[in-house]
Amino acid sequence: MAKKQSPTFVLTQELKEHPLLFSVIEKELEICRVMYNAVLGNYLKLEKQMKREKQFKRLMRQYKGVQKKLEKDTKNKQLTEEKRALQQAFKSLRDQYELNEYASHHWVKAIRKHFGNQVNSAVAQKVAF
Repeated sequence: MAKKQSPTFVLTQELKEHPLLFSVIEKELEICRVMYNAVLGNYLKLEKQMKREKQFKRLMRQYKGVQKKLEKDTKNKQLTEEKRALQQAFKSLRDQYELNEYASHHWVKAIRKHFGNQVNSAVAQKVAF
């Protein structure tokens, strides 16, 4: 079911220049940038390792073959089930390599602690994924 849309508005106000406020914001944004880059680097490293694995390459070949067959015969239930099984195998492989949202939350926790928990945990989790 689609979400009902309610009337919305945007309020734009100019901030009065306050050096302390801007320095705090600037510091938090820099910490968020570092957290994002660290999590992204970790994610890309693990993804590269996963893609080098023989199981991943085999699954990709099978998936592409099933996709080509499904383009010709979209109503084949056996192919549809095989596609679902391959998608599930990809999901389990991603979970094995910790390429999911919860793992990124775990990674960002240590980085956040390194910076003295200056960034809110909710913000850190949003930055992480």
